[in-house]
Amino acid sequence: MNLSRILAARKLRPNLRRTFCPESLEGRKLLSTMVAHPVADVQTDNHSVPQKGTVTGVATIQDGAITLDSAYNQVIPVSSTATGHISHLGRVTLTETHTTTILSASHYTTSSVTGGAATITAANGDKLFLTFGGPGVANAAGGFDDTFTYLITGGTGRFQGATGSGTIVSADQSVSKPFLDASGHTIQTAPFVFTLDGVISTVGSKHGHSDGPDHGKSGD
Repeated sequence: MNLSRILAARKLRPNLRRTFCPESLEGRKLLSTMVAHPVADVQTDNHSVPQKGTVTGVATIQDGAITLDSAYNQVIPVSSTATGHISHLGRVTLTETHTTTILSASHYTTSSVTGGAATITAANGDKLFLTFGGPGVANAAGGFDDTFTYLITGGTGRFQGATGSGTIVSADQSVSKPFLDASGHTIQTAPFVFTLDGVISTVGSKHGHSDGPDHGKSGD
């Protein structure tokens, strides 16, 4: 056997390992780096923050629009305007419409609210859109105490693409006798107070700019 060939082969083996291993480890490092960045982005996209607020307003019922369905439930279209304070928006105005169905099976002491749609406008004009609905129970003031589940369906400005959900607890403070409004329609009005408690996730909140004019306040 040629001794010089054996010695030459032994000298080549360490060189082959040193050449291969760094390349392999470098490739693994690059692969792990490529995987890590998308995971971090997904976690940021899912960021959400608490949202709370209190709003007072007046609901309006047009008497001529009240109907009875086949089960003798009273079906009442309602519209409302309100003002208040909600975290991440600051001072707000609210407009909304919904349908209240007062149920004959409970002798008209319970209700169901469906088709609720609200627009909440911040002081700078940015808007937040909600849908809502839920049950109600007649109260001593002649109106209803309602518990709604709401969903945030989007918005404008820094609330474009917003999502979220939560609960609204609303209480009618009284119900007026029918009277004629400025347009000659017979209406009734019901002052109300509601509190909102939920979460909101927005493009703005991912970058730490979700607060409205009251930046940094919790807005209970």
